[in-house]
Amino acid sequence: MHRQYRVIRRWAIAAFILAIIAMELIVASAISALAQEQKEELVPCALTFDDGPGNYTEQLLDTLKDKQVVATFFVVGEQVLRWPQTVRRIAAEGHEADNHSFDHPNLKQLSYRRQKAEIDKTDRALRALGIVPKYFRPPYGSYNASTVRAAAANKLVLVLWTDDALDWKYHSVISLESHLETHLKGKIGGIYLFHDLHPWTVTAMPDILDDLTRHGCRFVTLADYMGKRNVQDKSREPAGTANKNPE
Repeated sequence: MHRQYRVIRRWAIAAFILAIIAMELIVASAISALAQEQKEELVPCALTFDDGPGNYTEQLLDTLKDKQVVATFFVVGEQVLRWPQTVRRIAAEGHEADNHSFDHPNLKQLSYRRQKAEIDKTDRALRALGIVPKYFRPPYGSYNASTVRAAAANKLVLVLWTDDALDWKYHSVISLESHLETHLKGKIGGIYLFHDLHPWTVTAMPDILDDLTRHGCRFVTLADYMGKRNVQDKSREPAGTANKNPE
């Protein structure tokens, strides 16, 4: 009798434990589904930084690492040759490094052959570091049919931007943050253009990231953003819209 009671008691305890485990799994699954739903409600934001790497890029990378934010760097080839370790760090920390010409000319003023050389030299500099670029952004946002053809010859997608931070125009942290507060509030989502050569941009970036996060940004690399957009026939038409940028 006592033995039978002990067996029943053990089975009851086991059933109770299994019920608790099952309940915990159900709760965990519900929490995970809710987190995924909330994540999907956020707006994809692709941060891009042009013209580097330079003196302030390492500081920017520290900020991005601290905030757990990914970004895309459109690098200039001659800067890649000067700062190879920084470019390696960009790739190692989950960011993307893409092509922004070799020495930042206005490509519309160059022949197809010279445009192709600008792209080729930067492409080789990146590949020498084990990085295969996917995108090309023409300096100043200035391009023509030859630019698109030269980029496509290197299997690069020509990409511009949808939101220009104008950090070349606002030369202090206060003026830049004030501009962004009014300019970007109603335009959350898209491809954002910044420059990592400007100290005021890098200094302001922690606050900028916090502000964009509060307004619903989910930071993604450009490749992730483009993948979500399902861009078709990428080699023929540049992605993003842009006004000509003096940088």
